[in-house]
Amino acid sequence: MRKVAFCLLLSLVVLVGSCGKEKEPYFLKGGFILPQSHANVIREFFFFGEESPGIADGFDLDGVNSVEPHPDTCYVEDQTDSSGRSGIDNQLARIWTDLEPLVGEATEALLHGAINEGKFLLMIELEGVDDLMNDDNVTVHVFRGRLKPNIGTKDLIAPDQTFYADEKFHSSKVENVQIVDGFIEAGPVSFVVPIEILDANFELPVRRGKVRIQISPDGSFNGLVGGFITASEFLDELLNTGAKTEAELVSPFFEENTDRNRVDGYCTDFSAAFGFSATTAFVVRQTIP
Repeated sequence: MRKVAFCLLLSLVVLVGSCGKEKEPYFLKGGFILPQSHANVIREFFFFGEESPGIADGFDLDGVNSVEPHPDTCYVEDQTDSSGRSGIDNQLARIWTDLEPLVGEATEALLHGAINEGKFLLMIELEGVDDLMNDDNVTVHVFRGRLKPNIGTKDLIAPDQTFYADEKFHSSKVENVQIVDGFIEAGPVSFVVPIEILDANFELPVRRGKVRIQISPDGSFNGLVGGFITASEFLDELLNTGAKTEAELVSPFFEENTDRNRVDGYCTDFSAAFGFSATTAFVVRQTIP
């Protein structure tokens, strides 16, 4: 019903095309919405620790189930998730119990503020959708949106707003993905998390990642997104800012728990997974992808 109402609204401002499958609806100010797409914008992005030693949600990012310390896997044993999946790479969950009392509340507050201010609008769009519950072939697109969003109840982004795709920013696409009973897992994807602490203002790339989505009956998404972070990329940045004290405090947690990409005897990358909740949105583009 929501899609039908939106198509009726679009008919008032259409220049070319329609809400059908062959043509994209265009706007007076330029841009169009892809047909057969379903998008969400992430409005909560949160951290979590292990449920118990060795048990943590996340992803098998390297395709290896490390059951004992070995130099090839940086002497790190993989975890098992709450559903019994093995080979989970999520070092952030392993150290979060120790980190949370030090930086947890401040970090989550800064991220939430960046989301509500429109500085960190991570969007997930399903393209070529026939059925949101079961579909044999969709494309999962992860990218950044642009908008100063309206904030609704519970201090969260309100649903069904229209965002513009940030086409100058990096995005990731995974094709030929299946939706099974409203569930999706796809990869590899990459994305960027903004870091704003005191005078530190930079973007932290997360690479070789995956996304897991559970689609709710109302079309909203909940799930996990994660990947590998190069520890030095953000620790070096923080050590050269007013957040030097905080960086010196947390650096050992990251440096001593890297679990990928051994270079000259040292591993450089750190696995992480983050939980998220998202709400339905519309995405306007300027160029056909």
